[in-house]
Amino acid sequence: MRLKKVVSVGGACIVLAACGGGSAGSGGAGGAPTTGNGSSSGSAGSTSSSGAGGGTCNAVANVGTAVSETTDPGPTPTMTGGTIADGTYVLASAVYYAGSTAGSKTHKRTFQVAGTTIQAVNSDDGGPDIQFTVTVAPSGNALNDQITCPSGIPYTANTYTATPTSLALAKVGGENEVETYTKQ
Repeated sequence: MRLKKVVSVGGACIVLAACGGGSAGSGGAGGAPTTGNGSSSGSAGSTSSSGAGGGTCNAVANVGTAVSETTDPGPTPTMTGGTIADGTYVLASAVYYAGSTAGSKTHKRTFQVAGTTIQAVNSDDGGPDIQFTVTVAPSGNALNDQITCPSGIPYTANTYTATPTSLALAKVGGENEVETYTKQ
């Protein structure tokens, strides 16, 4: 999920959720952090975010492909909730609805879901991978997501729709962005 609107699982963007175009420090359902206290891990040249104690948030590999933001003039789809299946998800689309305008950013996001924990990695515009961890407590269509690592990152909640093969995250707060992730 980017941290502009900020991540819901991850805003949407997600834990899954999360995120589209935006400035540093934001994210969203799909939303993943775009900033963090990054440090080189030294393994395979990846970069990871560190928590307050200096530990690495996770070691999830970003296996998706870069996805460009798009615009749809129609209404934002209503999120319906559902059971989020454990597994690996990659970002498939980042769509701005109902009069919102997509930016020119690209996003590459991968989530690993295990119960109420989402381990995520995000890269915006070909930048370094940023890892983060999100906990979720789904209720109705509310993801009730919270970034637990790294600490101190601003965050925006997400609503969601889960099917056995996908997860869609809609950022709460009027941005009209929906990020859809496909289960691998």
